[in-house]
Amino acid sequence: MLMNFRDWISYRLGSSLLSARPFALDDGASEGDAHGTTPNEFVGTISANRFPSNDSRASEVGTSPHAGAIHSGLLHPDDDNKMSDPLRKVEALQFKFLRLVYRMGVPPNTDVVAQVLYRLQLANLIKAGESDARRTNLAINKARVIAAQQEAPGGPDLDLPLRILLLGKTGAGKSATINSMFDERMVTTGALHPATDRIKKIEGTIKGLRVTVIDTPGLMPHYQSQRKNRKILHSVKRFIKRTPPDIVLYFERVDHVNSKYSDYPLLKLMTDILGSSMWFSTVLVMTHCCSSPPEGPDGYPLEYDAYTRYCKNVVQRHIQAAVSNTQLDNPVVLADNHPMCRRNTKGERVLPNGQKSAYLDELDYRETLYLKKQWKEGIRSQKLAEAQNNDASSAVHDDYEESTSPDVVHLSDMEIPLSFDSDHPVHRYRHVITDDQLFRPVLDPQGWDHDIGFDGINFEASKEVKKKVSAAVAGQMRKDKEDMYVQSECSVSYSDQRGYSASGGLDMQTANRDLVCTIHGDAKFRNMSWNATGAGISIIKFGTKYFTGAKLEDAITIGKRVQLAANAGRMTGCGQVAHGGGMEITIRGKDYPVREECVTIAVTSLSFEKETVIGGNLQSDFRVGRGLKMSVSANLNSRNLGRLTIRTSTSDHAEIGLIVAFSLIQFFLRRISARTDKGEQQSDSYMDD
Repeated sequence: MLMNFRDWISYRLGSSLLSARPFALDDGASEGDAHGTTPNEFVGTISANRFPSNDSRASEVGTSPHAGAIHSGLLHPDDDNKMSDPLRKVEALQFKFLRLVYRMGVPPNTDVVAQVLYRLQLANLIKAGESDARRTNLAINKARVIAAQQEAPGGPDLDLPLRILLLGKTGAGKSATINSMFDERMVTTGALHPATDRIKKIEGTIKGLRVTVIDTPGLMPHYQSQRKNRKILHSVKRFIKRTPPDIVLYFERVDHVNSKYSDYPLLKLMTDILGSSMWFSTVLVMTHCCSSPPEGPDGYPLEYDAYTRYCKNVVQRHIQAAVSNTQLDNPVVLADNHPMCRRNTKGERVLPNGQKSAYLDELDYRETLYLKKQWKEGIRSQKLAEAQNNDASSAVHDDYEESTSPDVVHLSDMEIPLSFDSDHPVHRYRHVITDDQLFRPVLDPQGWDHDIGFDGINFEASKEVKKKVSAAVAGQMRKDKEDMYVQSECSVSYSDQRGYSASGGLDMQTANRDLVCTIHGDAKFRNMSWNATGAGISIIKFGTKYFTGAKLEDAITIGKRVQLAANAGRMTGCGQVAHGGGMEITIRGKDYPVREECVTIAVTSLSFEKETVIGGNLQSDFRVGRGLKMSVSANLNSRNLGRLTIRTSTSDHAEIGLIVAFSLIQFFLRRISARTDKGEQQSDSYMDD
């Protein structure tokens, strides 16, 4: 498709409105060129009317001379005579440009429209006197309203004829672009041989605008036939001398631009014959833009936007060298006229540029909104469930529990003994599961008896004692012929909607032949909406030794994204005392908690036996793009000991995993080589002894 056709047509029309010098030609033509009567093989004398029914016609251009030249601007001389006031002339140009913007469907807030309107307003201020300065400021708003009204259905026609000249090498896609512009087959095309052998003038209507396109024969590469190119360009010069164009489109294939691109002789020949002023009204059209970008030095295809930008810069540098003007910067249009080019829902051809990234960004944004909505609905349903548990009857409570299905969480299968044996084929139930209790065996993989080879049992139970009080017990016991190992956790918790919570527990664990018992308790309460305070105690018994500890913490929330926390603690035992404390600040991302992006900075202090160690920690979790997550963790203390950890998780860049695998292999090879060298040194020393 002719990508951004509306943008470049409005840009070039705006530039034509503001251009201080019209399209000019050199006066170095021959006498035959000046009179326009010398026959030429590139200009035909046959005329035809091919499309009389749809206001589009294609005709061969004859050689009969025209009296005078048509002004290249967008206002006719008669209109200039009617409006002798310079301020009115600028306002008329501004009004026509706004009508063109609404007609082509270009958003009025785009950069191109804003740039042209700014230049028009600047010209308006220059033309206006002191008494007209106030009227100048109000002209743009008035012109917008009138232009929108006249572009409504039933409004007057816009008398704004447009002439476009096409130039380019053979096979660049000039004729195919004409068919795409008019959305019908106006001229013949050829992929393997030139389809245009003479200058053709194609007239038609695009959204109510009378457009005249001048199709020219394709130019040959400079190393093949510069003589033929000279004849073609002289024929084009004779024709446009009679009817100067408003816009010049220079075509170049994007897949033909590379590091060996060298069309300077051809561009220099065009500049010498048609004049350097041609390039100030030229738009660079890069065709065949649906082709895949080539591979880069790393073996992967280049990014589409970077590749097209590179091609544009290469061609632009050659044009600047041909014109001897390094400040020249031509607008660029990406186009593809292949019928297999992808199309959107409106039937328009779509190029593989940054539009895909824009769609993915929009999808990621909508996904974030959906996750936020789901998170808020989960909190709302949880509050509703708590309210119903407090107020509703047991029957209503049962109905509610039946209507709300619990979340399904996948658990890993636990290794258990076989349930069947060849000698005794009777099914054995290895689990005892009730509503709030679970019993299951623990298999010993080193045991010799695979039938009843488990030597332990695992027990889990939880129960809601009251509405706000719940208890949980989890433990595991293993016994063999010599020892018995026990590990259990018992806890009771209380929680309230107002922010009050308390918990207590008893933990037991065997260590060799001793039993370690820990009694701990915690309490938290929210005294303000932005402040929460907590405290805790613990008592540990290890054999005949006792250890006691206490802690105090406080958290302050600043806004919705910043949280400041501080804590301090003390522990005593065996005649020794240890103190510790820290401060922590957490800055969350704007999409937290659905996007776990946050930065945490912490400072800690530990004092034990007249020695104090101060440390600092930094933890950052963030996303790089849509499919890459990174976690950076660093810590350093006063003993000059620290650690730096960088973790990545991605589904788009598999090469990161290869880098990790290569690093691990390199590490193991170094360890093996170090052990080998050490063994050789020991053997040499043994032989010397």
